[in-house]
Amino acid sequence: MLDDLEALIALREHGTMTKAATALRLSQSAISKRITALGSELGIELLRPVGRRVQLTPFAAELVERTAPLLSELRVLIRSGRSALSGELPIAVSESVLASWGPRLLARVQSDVPGVRFSVAAHRSPVAIDLARSGEVMLALVAGQAEGAADLAAHTVGHEPMVVVTAPGSNEPCRDGRLSVMAIEPHAATWQSVESRLRRMSELELEITATLQSFAALTQMARAGFGAALVPLGIAQAMRVGRGSILAFPGAGLTRPISLIGRIRTFDGALVSAVSASLERHARATIPDPPRETL
Repeated sequence: MLDDLEALIALREHGTMTKAATALRLSQSAISKRITALGSELGIELLRPVGRRVQLTPFAAELVERTAPLLSELRVLIRSGRSALSGELPIAVSESVLASWGPRLLARVQSDVPGVRFSVAAHRSPVAIDLARSGEVMLALVAGQAEGAADLAAHTVGHEPMVVVTAPGSNEPCRDGRLSVMAIEPHAATWQSVESRLRRMSELELEITATLQSFAALTQMARAGFGAALVPLGIAQAMRVGRGSILAFPGAGLTRPISLIGRIRTFDGALVSAVSASLERHARATIPDPPRETL
């Protein structure tokens, strides 16, 4: 949004798209796209045509008046603090997160905090949490939660839908109120975070037909016709499972928490604080929404 505001301020200062583009060393179309994007995000018209030119609306003029000084101060602050907001940041990520939407989330964070250089390791959630506890990584982005970890700070950044994957044209996995599925192994963090809620769904009687150590393997087994599988939506989408073969749970649905975990003092650092704030901000827009088809 900062760049979009800068484009609007430049237009106000220089009078035309051409002059604003020259001042910012951008193309005229880039200036126009930024202002259009800002208007769409705010849900308000910022420009109105006046002959062959455009003019700021009264709201846009007031927006520039109020934000231009703040934007100037903010950019000075960013420049002065850039050295503190740079460096390598080791992060351990749950394998199922890193194999689906996790890289998109990290890319968005890196765009927000250009100075960060992620050193990424893929692990199961308990291992990732242990690495954060030992200080081998600064942060862990994991499925599930860190229970009883007095030495760690844990922030729930979002909830990923759990879905049932079926083979194309297969029989319904839920009959007469009984849900029969293959699932992840019992000691997995995801299973521990969803099992009790799944069993409390009064409209479903749960039957686990088999367990495996990998969500990707469960998805492939389901696609091959070995039975329905309970997997995170991100994995189903990453493996290009067709929409008709992805079923959500009824009502409020079933989700697994996604947590950002690190040592308490780690979050006091400027780089980790900036990354953490950016990650929490972008997580909700990155984690996929539940599908429309339900059991």
